[in-house]
Amino acid sequence: MLVKPGTHIVTVGYTVTDANYILDENPRYLVPLRVVTGEGLEKILSIVDGGSKTVPFDKVRKHFLIGALWDTDGEIQTSDLPIKGERVNATFDYVGERLLCTHLELLPKEELDFVDIGAIDEFKNDILKLLNKNEIT
Repeated sequence: MLVKPGTHIVTVGYTVTDANYILDENPRYLVPLRVVTGEGLEKILSIVDGGSKTVPFDKVRKHFLIGALWDTDGEIQTSDLPIKGERVNATFDYVGERLLCTHLELLPKEELDFVDIGAIDEFKNDILKLLNKNEIT
C-alpha cells in the first residue's frame, strides 16, 4: 500500500500488450501496477465487505494504480513490454491532490534458467522403478 510519494520497485499486475497502447499526441503503454493507495484500499474493502470472500477482479481493478511507458520515439518493442509479476521501478507523487505514478522505468529482464524436461521425466521414471523394486522385495 502506498501512503506517501517516493520511488519503489513494484510488480506489474498483468502482461502489457499492444491492447494497452494509446496512440495520441503522447503515445504510451499503460502498465497496471500491483499498488494501491490508502483510499483505493478502503474502496476495495468496502466492495469485499459484502460478505463474499472473493470478488471478480474487474470490480476492484480501477482502484489499483497505473503507470505509463512513454513511447515518444516509437522505440519500445513488444518484447520489451513488462509481463505479469515483472518488477519495475516506479515513482509516485501528488498530481493535484491524488497520489499517482509519475514515472516508470523498466528494470533489466531477469535471466531465466532453462529446465531439461526430458531429464526430469527420466529422473521420475528412475524413482518410480526404484519404488516399485522396493515394493516387490
